[in-house]
Order: sequence, then structure tokens, then C-alpha cells
Amino acid sequence: MIGTWAARLKAPLRAAGRRRLVLAGVGLGALIAFGIGLGIFSARVTALRERHATGPSWAFPSLVYADGLAFTPGRALPRAYLGRHLEARDYREVEAGDAEEAGLVGTSPDQPGTYAWADDSTIVIALRGFEAAADADGAGGPERVRLTLRGGTLAH
Repeated sequence: MIGTWAARLKAPLRAAGRRRLVLAGVGLGALIAFGIGLGIFSARVTALRERHATGPSWAFPSLVYADGLAFTPGRALPRAYLGRHLEARDYREVEAGDAEEAGLVGTSPDQPGTYAWADDSTIVIALRGFEAAADADGAGGPERVRLTLRGGTLAH
């Protein structure tokens, strides 16, 4: 009785073993194909990254220009707002007494990128400027401007 029962299970067990072997083979093949695909993808991404890091855009120096802050009389320009813009552009504040020594009160600034408050409402800024883009008057280099703020607006 036990022998006949074992004989009846032998054939289905062999078929199940073959199915497992076939499934294991298919799974291993899929895993190998995935590994090869991942290797090819990785190689292409690496080549793309190296090409962009050595291409023409990396071969020459570049300049980044920030958006300008227009000094138009009558526009809203609170002192704190102006101070944040100067700080963002890395302008350095000098004392009013140092402003004369730095050339800020004279006719031409000696140290572009500095500013001094003459009083609570008047500021003198030595603009850096740049030759590549001329302003409305045609000048492009460093220049000095004096601004007067009244009630949170630019008076002149």
C-alpha cells in the first residue's frame, strides 16, 4: 500500500522538479539580462557626464551677472531693502570718515564695492560697474553715486 502510494507521487514530483528547474533557469537568465542592461546604462551615463564636464561650456571662463537694482527717483527703496541688496552683492560698508579716505566723497572712488552712509538718509556707493555693459550715460566702469532716501522711497 505504501509502495503504490509512493509510485503514484513519483511522476508528479519529477514534473514539479522540472518546473522548478525551468523557472530557476528563466529567473537566472532574467537576472543576467538585467545586470547586462544595468552595466550598459551605467556606462552611457558615465560617458555623458564626462562629455558634459569636459565640453565647450567648461572650456572657457564665464561671468555671472546679477539683475541690477535701478536707482530711479520715486521708486520704493527702504533702507533695509537697499542694505540687503548691497550685502548680497558683497559690498562692504565703510565708516563715513573712512569714506573720504577711500575716495567715496571725492570725485572718483578709489575702492569700488564699498559704500558709506553720510547720514540717516543719504548713502554714497562706489559701484563696481563693468566695461561689457554700458549704462544709460554710456559709462561702463566703476562710478560713484549718492542716493537720498525719504520715507522709504528714493528721492534722488
